Amino acid sequence: GDKTPDCKDQCPGDPLKIAPTECACNATCVASCSDGILNADESDVDCGHTNNGCSLCDSGFLCTSSQNCGAGLVCARRSSDQAKVCIPRTSGKAGRYVTVRLTIHGSLVHFRFRGRLRQLFIKWLAWFARVDPGRCNVRRARTTNSIAVELAVAVPDDMDSSDVQAGMQGAMVTNSSNVGGMSNLAAAMQHDDPDLADEVTSITADPASITAVTQAETELDIVDEDTEESSNDNVFTLVIVLVVLVSIVAIIASVVVFWYLPKKHRETAVRQAVVDEHKARVDIAAAHHQQPAVVGLPPMSPGHHGMPMHPQPGYPMGG
Repeated sequence: GDKTPDCKDQCPGDPLKIAPTECACNATCVASCSDGILNADESDVDCGHTNNGCSLCDSGFLCTSSQNCGAGLVCARRSSDQAKVCIPRTSGKAGRYVTVRLTIHGSLVHFRFRGRLRQLFIKWLAWFARVDPGRCNVRRARTTNSIAVELAVAVPDDMDSSDVQAGMQGAMVTNSSNVGGMSNLAAAMQHDDPDLADEVTSITADPASITAVTQAETELDIVDEDTEESSNDNVFTLVIVLVVLVSIVAIIASVVVFWYLPKKHRETAVRQAVVDEHKARVDIAAAHHQQPAVVGLPPMSPGHHGMPMHPQPGYPMGG
């Protein structure tokens, strides 16, 4: 087929039609997980949209959040091109790696790089590199004129990086003894599954792209769906929180001004009143100890109980 949906190009013979029957442009297009088109809520072509039953995306495929990715994978932003891609959680682990950028030639496009084809690719690449298949990590898969794949192989502790590198170079070498002079990796895959003969014609890589690297522990830039899709909401929430905090501060300031300060004044006044009262008591006590003479009374003469023994002139004895 010409990879264009029937209901858009009126080509009934197109095997990629997305309507349930052969259709013309007046028919209703129905998105599906096998139409070869990035549509509906898919994060990459025909994967990552669980609401309509699509499978989760394999490593190397585009994503918008980790919910689009398969088991053991997270959605992380690549530093090289800022693309958000499903990758293993262990991708940031420190260690020795051999990386490669290769091209799968044939009639395939990148969204077909899954299932049986992907399994055979990993199986035989690991065989040439002499490592366990679980050490092969597809970091990116996309369509150019065929399928472009970026891959990293974790080097085992008991192996030299140069041995893994040499094995991967051997996998990419074209061999005249293979059918069509294809590369050793493509020939091994076709031998395992003859049906791939019309789909995979060769797998090649620039030898310079097969490099041994030592990677330090790297923190993955994992995409959080809430952060990506709700950043505006988060900003709005932050503004609301700030407004509330400012309001609380204003209320506290009002309480200080209209209650705490007057209270402090009242307490000062009470303390001053107590001091004044105490001073007055001290003055009264001091006055009593001085006992000043009362004007108009005669001086007292010693006698019984303080009474005068003889009458003074001008004071009758009474009778």
